[in-house]
Amino acid sequence: MPRDTTAGHRTQRRTPAAAALLCAALGCTERPWTDGPATFSAALEGSGLHDELRSLRVLVFDLDEQGCVGSRVDRPDLAPLATTGLLLAETPSITLDVPAGPRTIYVEVYRDADGRDRFGTGCLETVLSSGERRTLTIRVVTDATDADADADADADADADVAEVEDLPAEADGEVGPPTALLISEVDYDQGTVDSLEFVELLNPGPVPVACAGLELWFVSGTSGSPARYHRQPLTCAAIAAGSFHVVGSTARLASSSCGSTELLRTGGTELIQDGPADAVALIDTSGGGAAPIDAVAYDGDIADWGEGSPAPADDSAEHSIQRHPASHDTDDNGTDFHVRAPTPCATP
Repeated sequence: MPRDTTAGHRTQRRTPAAAALLCAALGCTERPWTDGPATFSAALEGSGLHDELRSLRVLVFDLDEQGCVGSRVDRPDLAPLATTGLLLAETPSITLDVPAGPRTIYVEVYRDADGRDRFGTGCLETVLSSGERRTLTIRVVTDATDADADADADADADADVAEVEDLPAEADGEVGPPTALLISEVDYDQGTVDSLEFVELLNPGPVPVACAGLELWFVSGTSGSPARYHRQPLTCAAIAAGSFHVVGSTARLASSSCGSTELLRTGGTELIQDGPADAVALIDTSGGGAAPIDAVAYDGDIADWGEGSPAPADDSAEHSIQRHPASHDTDDNGTDFHVRAPTPCATP
């Protein structure tokens, strides 16, 4: 669904020349990438990582939307092209698939496992080609220090004040709009008996999103006339920034280590219809009506449900349908969703 990501601020787009300038600096051709994914591994370096790092989040933006400002970005609340979500970090290294092209890679690191106590950020601008696999070293600058070690004492003081003032809204307890949420994965078919069904929601934004008034609607189009067969109000208090919430069967939740879950219907078997032409939608009822936030139709068209063309069918016990990357959203289910091995509460 189209989403307003301005959050009361005017988005400052970088000019298309930003990518060209970076390409010139890197010595690449005018358009070294082609449509398709690239893969990078991010190795983090900086003081405090060994002793303090407990979790991290990586967000990837289009360079022409925004670039690095020191170790940060101006607008961490913009919808990213891809994100890892919040990851527990035993070692400061991650791997992520992203759309190829000029990219801004932004990292936030935390002292806790909940993504609330941030102690540093890192940022890197680069160009990734389709099919490329690259290791990138990103320097993390702690929030309490100045990124420019050559600045004089007065400049250091000014920079430190700016660092405090520019903390994301998450530091002030702000919550994001429900329109930030995505249905990121659905597993509705495990073969003869469906017992591991689930729907995964993702908050790709930089602040939590409250669950009050949000519902999952399950819609059947088999009869040719779409009809809702289950309505599930979400029981979570909020979905943390960059995190997942999984609604699934008893067996699925028992096998998941996800920190935010709830039982789907009775928790038994055959909970989500297998198609053809069914849908799952995320609905906001907090205003008294029923405002669609996101929807995925699968295994065939279903009138007035889903976005664009339907997602492919999940006809195997070893597969689910999922966004790849998890935050990828073109408002077309057929483009955004792919058949892959299930990854509840994790990036594909």
